[in-house]
Amino acid sequence: MCRPARRSSIDLVKRVLLQLSGALVAVIVVLTAIAGGLVAHAWNSAVVDTTGRVTFDRALRIPPLATSTIAPDGVRVFDLTMQRGTTDLGHGPGTRTWA
Repeated sequence: MCRPARRSSIDLVKRVLLQLSGALVAVIVVLTAIAGGLVAHAWNSAVVDTTGRVTFDRALRIPPLATSTIAPDGVRVFDLTMQRGTTDLGHGPGTRTWA
């Protein structure tokens, strides 16, 4: 009968180093995912409170209701046209908009 070949110590060292490298990569991936999750949570849960710090010196411009018709089934129908425009948001030149 043949004896199974013994693994050399070099093969054993290679295998252990490969396993340790894989474990290290897995730990780095997990820690990176945890850090990214913590940063995302901190970013999304940040409280933004501008009470008393922002002056509302412009009235909100709300256009008048467009003309409409009532369809036979009772639905109000508007005939709207999409077109380019500009509006003044108070921070320099006009801002391009779609209206």
